[in-house]
Amino acid sequence: MIDTILRRFPIAKKSGAGYLAICPAHNDRNPSLSITTKDNKVLLRCHAGCTVEAVCAAAGIAPKNLFLSELLKTTQRKRLAATYDYRDESGQLLFQSVRYEPKSFRYRRPNGSGGHEWNLANTRLVLYRLPELLVADPLFPVFIVEGEKDVDALQAIGVTATCNPMGALKWKDEFSDSLKGFDCAILPDNDKSGRQHSQRVANSLLGKADRVRVLQLPGLPEKGDVSDWLAAGNTREDLFALLIDVEAIEVAANGNDLADTELPERFFLTETGLYYRDKDDIFVSSPIRVVARTCDRENGSWGRLVEFADARGFAHSLIVPMNTLGGDAAEVRRILMDAGLMIAAGAKARQLFLDYLLRSDPSLHVTSVMQLGWHDGSFVFPDAVISKNDESKKTIRLQSVDRAANKFRTSGSLEEWREQIANYCVGNSRLMFAASVAFAAALLPIAEEPSGGFHIHGNSSTGKTTALFVAGSVWGGDNRKGFLETWRATSNGLEAVAELHNHSLLLLDEISQVNPYEVGEVIYALSNGFGKARMSKTIAARAKAEWNLTFLSSGEKTLEQVMQGVNQRLFGGQEARFVNIQADVGAGLGIFEELHGIASSSDMSKHFSSASRKYYGTPIRYFLEHVCNNRETVINRIKEARQYFTAKLQYKKASGEVYRVASRFAQVTAGGVLASEFGITGWTTKEVAKCCERIFDEWLDQRGTSGSYDTAQGVRRVLSFIEQHGASRFQSVNDTITRIPNRAGFKKETFEGHTEYWILPEVFDNEVCRGFQPGTIAKELERSGHLRRGSEKKYLMSRETLPGLGRQRVYVVICESCIESENAADAEISF
Repeated sequence: MIDTILRRFPIAKKSGAGYLAICPAHNDRNPSLSITTKDNKVLLRCHAGCTVEAVCAAAGIAPKNLFLSELLKTTQRKRLAATYDYRDESGQLLFQSVRYEPKSFRYRRPNGSGGHEWNLANTRLVLYRLPELLVADPLFPVFIVEGEKDVDALQAIGVTATCNPMGALKWKDEFSDSLKGFDCAILPDNDKSGRQHSQRVANSLLGKADRVRVLQLPGLPEKGDVSDWLAAGNTREDLFALLIDVEAIEVAANGNDLADTELPERFFLTETGLYYRDKDDIFVSSPIRVVARTCDRENGSWGRLVEFADARGFAHSLIVPMNTLGGDAAEVRRILMDAGLMIAAGAKARQLFLDYLLRSDPSLHVTSVMQLGWHDGSFVFPDAVISKNDESKKTIRLQSVDRAANKFRTSGSLEEWREQIANYCVGNSRLMFAASVAFAAALLPIAEEPSGGFHIHGNSSTGKTTALFVAGSVWGGDNRKGFLETWRATSNGLEAVAELHNHSLLLLDEISQVNPYEVGEVIYALSNGFGKARMSKTIAARAKAEWNLTFLSSGEKTLEQVMQGVNQRLFGGQEARFVNIQADVGAGLGIFEELHGIASSSDMSKHFSSASRKYYGTPIRYFLEHVCNNRETVINRIKEARQYFTAKLQYKKASGEVYRVASRFAQVTAGGVLASEFGITGWTTKEVAKCCERIFDEWLDQRGTSGSYDTAQGVRRVLSFIEQHGASRFQSVNDTITRIPNRAGFKKETFEGHTEYWILPEVFDNEVCRGFQPGTIAKELERSGHLRRGSEKKYLMSRETLPGLGRQRVYVVICESCIESENAADAEISF
């Protein structure tokens, strides 16, 4: 019987044990709907996040018919009852709602060849009987009901009516645009979903329709509708008579009715403002509600959550700390007025406003958090909370964030981001990797990964900043600088920026602008996740700034080159925390490999620069919603990626530093793979995995060793010392006459044609290996074939006879030997 369901998805294709189809509930360009059967039931899962109910409504399937037994009964006795046409403003047919008995619906659209496609993919949704609405008399109300049958029943008695497609709770805000300036009367069905639907429609119409009223039809049976009411003998005149005593719903701050707010004594709210009742009512401010009490998890930092709308109708919601309400509360007024609240200027009105905030005691309690990011399984943004639990979205809130510093905004739709940015990343390894880094940044606490990041380096105009634009568009931005920050800041300034990007992505452009004397310290601070200890004004220890983040950097120089410019050394810990990635991929196009029909790499960069300022912020929010609802899948993907990268290093004798970097690449791989599985990017998981593996292999190859970076540097120091001073500071063991000033040791030609350099222990320890562990360096020299032990195998040094010095222990270094290559067996990617 699954064939009956599959007919609702005409291009469904076999995939494993089930099928893969275009999801009709969203603008699905790549098949994201899986259809399988289990335990006598058809399972529908949209990887882009559409609910089963939405998919069923769009496909015209009753959810109960997903049970094969019910489907069998339905298909045996279903008959066509009615067809309802949805047309655009010009009368052109867009789609049809087909009603069957027993009651069920399917939706179809013209296919251009006289037939139909039984889905609404890429179809514009409009109100039913839209052309009639456009010519309706504005002096008479438009009635809004739940179904097409009710609309037709009202039209039959000479009443203008409409409804949205797909029934209750499927109203979209864009439908309200078609009703601007109308007098709207909503007629809910007499059940829970009908009442909820009417509330949703009313909230959407407020501020757009000229008037909004909700009517309760008297004598309506349970689950009854206006068709039942008219069938019971009620008339057009009876309907209009009900309108006389129904008051219009007023526009309120944040779309809520202000009348239900418990206010302090003598204060009252109207559509125009907050007033204090006196002999003459005193205007205090524009409308503002205190909706909740707030405090942090330690039962401190108490405050009040307030909501209001500015003069342009934009809703604002922020926490007013109680400790700012002492004195005349000038700072609070400044913040609220800056956000658009109008407060009366008089001293008495200002005191009343303070009194209103202090005396308001709402019943709702909200937990305030000081940082953006994960808190008890919910991800808190400055303007939203993403959580599996709807209750958490109402009871947790970010304390405050500087509006100028907040870049966690959204612009455009996910489909637009995918079309204008993600699609152009395909075939471009650096860009796909940068976007994967962005998604992976949100997984840090789940992966239990420390802070750290990547640095894209290369010559000017190779597209380094373009990669940052791509990554930033995942998280947010603005129409000027996007999501980018700059290295041009002090270490203290970067601490403040890092704290704002907790559990997210920090983009730092152009490393050459940083103070080279501070950069090493900055890298440790960013990676360790906390700032410097400081004192407060009361000489008490102030809480240190803390964060857990992923950073992506760019610049013409590597970190090592920046530090070498001021004679500083790069340590292995810094190198593992700040992974170098070469920008130029060698295709002659800088960072690009595939231009997707764009004329040049320069035009490609301009495209990304422009697109990232228009479409941003939505991908990470969709991603986080899926993460909240698929926690087990997320953990499994991280585990699988780690196992794969660990297997790559199994035969390489890799150091802890390399394993640490491999773990970070695994996290990035998991981020990109999950974003693909969730239907966000449109990429295949194989593409993402191959891209991350390729860049990891390039990094390891450019590093030159899978061992300790510090040890490798020490070996290079020894060999470089010999190369520089082999002729001037080493005396031949056969030359007993020449006296070399500042002698470092002796040299000897072997029978094999090699030269041995016998370095004196004091020179080796204090000069050649200064800043390193001499014993560790000597062991690595021996392992790589550059050091020969003497007959006393327990010593790294060999006892040799030195001209004028007798027998002494020296380090015997052989420069002509080569380090053996290290090969590792590659495993096939299993994503």
